[in-house]
Amino acid sequence: MLDGCINSTNDSVMFLDADLVGLTTNNITQLVKPILNGSVDMSIGMVKHDSRFYIMGQIIGHGSMSGQRVMKKEIALQNLKKVNGYSAEAMINKYVLENNLKFIVINWLNVKALLRFKEIGIRAGIRSLIISFKEIFIIISPLKIIKHLILMRKLSTQYEKNIKKCLNQISVRKVLRKNLHQPNQDTP
Repeated sequence: MLDGCINSTNDSVMFLDADLVGLTTNNITQLVKPILNGSVDMSIGMVKHDSRFYIMGQIIGHGSMSGQRVMKKEIALQNLKKVNGYSAEAMINKYVLENNLKFIVINWLNVKALLRFKEIGIRAGIRSLIISFKEIFIIISPLKIIKHLILMRKLSTQYEKNIKKCLNQISVRKVLRKNLHQPNQDTP
């Protein structure tokens, strides 16, 4: 991830897991658009069965630990220099929350990530899951992760409402402008 950021020539970077099923160009557009229009500093794509924090994600109903994300390059560089592996998302989320950055979580109902157990088998899947939790808990305690997930859900929902409100205002302005410039059909 860090090598990709360092070699990127863009102001924003995108990370996607390799095992996504059903990903479309529309999903990519949904993820990129809030960054390009300046609404947020980071967008996260929540897939149907994100294998990391799957159980916690089901309980809390949020995918902020998902690897599918677009962010400003400086955010990625700032954090990926400190960590690698499974703790990258946790470190980036911690940074985003501590610096009051704006983000949004986008539900990709059509996209699935394979459960690690199905990919590599039960024994190797459990070992991999233990390693990923261990890496993450070095960065953030289990209790803080739950607090972060809850806070990220709340903040993402607020930003999403604000973005939708802004988009609605823009649409209303366009309709008003269009109607103001059209002659009234009722007058003779």
